[in-house]
Order: sequence, then C-alpha cells, then structure tokens
Amino acid sequence: MLSLTLACIALVSQTAFSGEWECTSLPFGDSAISPSMVCDSHGYPCIAYIHRPANGINHLHCARYNGVEWVDDLLDFTTLYPDVAVDSNNLIHISAYDCPSSSIMHHYQNPDLSW
Repeated sequence: MLSLTLACIALVSQTAFSGEWECTSLPFGDSAISPSMVCDSHGYPCIAYIHRPANGINHLHCARYNGVEWVDDLLDFTTLYPDVAVDSNNLIHISAYDCPSSSIMHHYQNPDLSW
C-alpha cells in the first residue's frame, strides 16, 4: 500500500504541471516507510523515505525526478523519520533521526549533485 501512496504523491505533482497522468512506483513495496515529499522550482518531485528490507536495517533513500527519469540514491543505514526540503538552487536537504547517536543528521546535495 505504501508504494502506491508514494507513486500517487509523485503522480499528482507531475500531472499538475504536464496535464498528463503517468503512474510511477518505487521498487520497495511495503518495505518503504516514512515518506517525505517536496517539489523543486521546476515542479519535479523529490521523496525521502526509509527502505526497511527483511534484515530490519533502515536505509535512507532519496528518490527524485529530474525531468527525464527517476534517480534513487541510498544515503544512510541508521536513520528514521526523514524530512526533505529543496533550497533556492534546487539542491536537496534531508534531515533524519540517527538511531545510534540519538541525534539529527543533515544530508545535503552538492552542486555537482553528489551527496
């Protein structure tokens, strides 16, 4: 069900600008939790979420549409509760709770689009 929710969030954002309906889903199905979404200045969606595979280790991901395709980056292995934002340069910032250190982590995208 969550994969459908993520796809619908991305779908609504994309169709608001293109006028066409297109369904996109992320590959993790029910193991994706805690989605946070924002759109950049072009209206392209970016979704931060936690992928929790069978081994139970949380994987922080950032899935973003770049106007041509979806890019899904793995950022961290120990975080929960992501929150995503986009700055005035369309660079992505994600804050998340780091379980081992009990602190807030800040992941950010560099101008070359690396993390």
